[in-house]
Amino acid sequence: MDIPVPIHVDNQGDMETLPPKDSHLVMQARSLRNTLSIIKTKLRDLKSNEIHTFEDIEHYKVGFPDLNISFAISRQLLFLLSPSDIVTQTLFSNPSSQQYILDKLEERWRDEEGTFAGHLATTDAPLASACSHLWTECYNLVKEMEEEALEMPSDMREIHSTLADLHRQLQELAEREHTTLDVSEIIKQLDTFDAVRQQHGGLFLGDIEAPPPGHAICTEILARNYDLARQALATAHDEPAELQNVADSLRSIRNDLRKLTVQKHHTHEDIAHYRFLLMAILSAQAEYASEWQDSQAKKLSDECLQIVEQLEITAEEMSAEMKEVYENLTRLKKELNTAVSKAGRPFNEDLKSWIKRADEIDDGRAKSGGVFGGKVGDVGGVEAPAGQDVCSHLLENCYKMLKELLERN
Repeated sequence: MDIPVPIHVDNQGDMETLPPKDSHLVMQARSLRNTLSIIKTKLRDLKSNEIHTFEDIEHYKVGFPDLNISFAISRQLLFLLSPSDIVTQTLFSNPSSQQYILDKLEERWRDEEGTFAGHLATTDAPLASACSHLWTECYNLVKEMEEEALEMPSDMREIHSTLADLHRQLQELAEREHTTLDVSEIIKQLDTFDAVRQQHGGLFLGDIEAPPPGHAICTEILARNYDLARQALATAHDEPAELQNVADSLRSIRNDLRKLTVQKHHTHEDIAHYRFLLMAILSAQAEYASEWQDSQAKKLSDECLQIVEQLEITAEEMSAEMKEVYENLTRLKKELNTAVSKAGRPFNEDLKSWIKRADEIDDGRAKSGGVFGGKVGDVGGVEAPAGQDVCSHLLENCYKMLKELLERN
């Protein structure tokens, strides 16, 4: 079944007549719809490749490693779950939990009468119906794929086993006091895997032309391990807390830059985005005086700048379609920045307009399988125009600011 036509604010009646909680619920439900749309697309792609393994399927069903299916998923979860929801703890704080992600979404959204998103029906029946159909499609796809799953090759299974073991070590560090050195030893092993991937065009193994069964789940576990390592470094006890926070930010930037190096396309706007982030951090290094020169943050900043210089050489121009998305997001972010800097909640009409603009961009991305300006290719896949990274960061920031404005009294 095709992805349902997006339901926007204008189709739902006047948001001013809804209690604040209902307004937030509609935003959560839109995010649920888009999240399920992307999950469905990813599952279909995985199924069509005919190389998925049981471990890949578990990634979509089990909370390991989180819902890190694509950049779109984690950012849409910003509105999908409230901070106090127990599901948040299951998906993020306890990634080894054997609770099924789709089952947890069902638990969060199925009402007392057994209707998925039924409590949303009185506010927006078409949106509730769309969410219900998408959830069923995703669940049925998972069940079908279980019957077609392949065994992971021995060399990929060895990589998977090592990455899973590193994941367990990082979880153990989170439960006890540790130093930067403890975490750095694990990061060195992660970097070894990542260096091989960069050397072989994003693949864990050389001398092959296409990703083998197990490639997808190993990629996701590696990304999750970097996230856990960053969290572990933030709680290490051998550097000033402020400097640890700086290193944490730089590590996140470094990991994003590494992802750009293995992607086919990136733009000057992508590079400018990361240059801006780096310069903002480096301009404040004087505050750390003597600690900076020998710190992990200094090493990370040097590495980030080196990667940026390399990426600048191969940067491309944005297509006209992506340029339009980028400029729309830039304008929206500027308006939201201004609103956030002021006290109080803005007018409902302004909020409705901002939400609609963000949703239109997010809906377009969801319909293209999580790709901005995506087009269906000759072989059925989705082509991702250059500029995805900077646009995803801009949209994430816009939704964060919208959430903050909605929560104001």
